[in-house]
Amino acid sequence: MRVGRAFEQGRDRRRGAPRRLALADQLDRRRPDRPRLRRRTARQAHSEAAGNPRYHWLGELPRWQALRVLARSQVLVLSSLTEGGANVISEALAVDVPIVASRIAGSIGLLGEAYPGYFPVEDTVALARLLARVESDGDFYQELHAWCTRLAPLVEPARELQTWASLLQELVE
Repeated sequence: MRVGRAFEQGRDRRRGAPRRLALADQLDRRRPDRPRLRRRTARQAHSEAAGNPRYHWLGELPRWQALRVLARSQVLVLSSLTEGGANVISEALAVDVPIVASRIAGSIGLLGEAYPGYFPVEDTVALARLLARVESDGDFYQELHAWCTRLAPLVEPARELQTWASLLQELVE
């Protein structure tokens, strides 16, 4: 199972690009036309699910339920164009799920420059190849998993509490 927000195929219209790799993510909570976009996204997702036995649309889920789905997943895909440091990366690290992510500053800041699970922004062909490699190359999957496991202590709640306590203590002194 893969978890990730769906996204619209943008400029990557090259020959051989996967036709149905992604769907539109138009659930931006700041947009006044959100209900209309939500319905359109759901229609696209249901259409995709009807023709693709490997695609299952779960719709919007409460956070606790989305975290359960993430914890049962084999890989997280973060296909963002820009991100300041996605919470979902920390959530995936916390539940021991490897990550495939677009090569953007926020992901690099969290996973490191040399992380092997990056693909170029908006390059759906590269994403498809990377996902195929994750699925078919056990050594590569284990490399991603080991990298993420090494980073997991950074997101442990006890470490976060201790870091906050240290910061607050510094401010008081």
